[in-house]
Amino acid sequence: MNFSEGQLERYSRQILLPEIGGRGQRRLLEARIVVMGVGVIGRIMALYLAGAGVGWLRFMVPRGVEESGEGLVESLVDLNPDVQVELVTEPVDSEELALLLEEGDLILDVSNTIAVRQRLNRLSLTLKKPLLSGWILGGRGYVATSLAGILEGAPCLECHLSQEQKEPFVLAPELLRVLPGLLGTILATELLLTLLNLGPTTAHTTWIGSPWEGEYHRVPVYKNRVCACCGKENLA
Repeated sequence: MNFSEGQLERYSRQILLPEIGGRGQRRLLEARIVVMGVGVIGRIMALYLAGAGVGWLRFMVPRGVEESGEGLVESLVDLNPDVQVELVTEPVDSEELALLLEEGDLILDVSNTIAVRQRLNRLSLTLKKPLLSGWILGGRGYVATSLAGILEGAPCLECHLSQEQKEPFVLAPELLRVLPGLLGTILATELLLTLLNLGPTTAHTTWIGSPWEGEYHRVPVYKNRVCACCGKENLA
């Protein structure tokens, strides 16, 4: 697979896994991921992706907070010199945003607002790109995947959002330490499974976790035929 000596040493344990092997590791090194957001969830997730050898990461951040991502870029390059990392400002124009997203194989959403999440959902359908999303609501963490633009009958992210329980956002000191870390780990796992053609496991379910209640479960999600995003009449 033409790995360098440094890469063989760095990824030897992964390459030895039959589920990954040399071909899988090469697939990770050639993967291109676009990430919306560089908050706590995104930072933790990014460390796992860089460590695994995901070769190209583009982070998009809202205008005015670019400095918050500069330290992350340096940390990822120090962790793994194989990884190319970009930090760009999230464009207001949807066409410009679509061009930035199109350059990736997969879109990963760790944004803080439903509006951004819904915007990415619509663009992922148009671009026919997988969309992985993680968010916190009411002290619970949620992870979902949309393959609606790729897989017939798969629910889009809006289908996941419409079927979740609506709760007020609750911010607690413990939440900042535990739940984002948990979500970052789950998201990184789902993304790696997707790149390796072993998943994802959340295309037809929403993963829900509540550290406070000690509950972690999956809720089945079905395609909404009248969904404003992926319903038949809206895709026609």
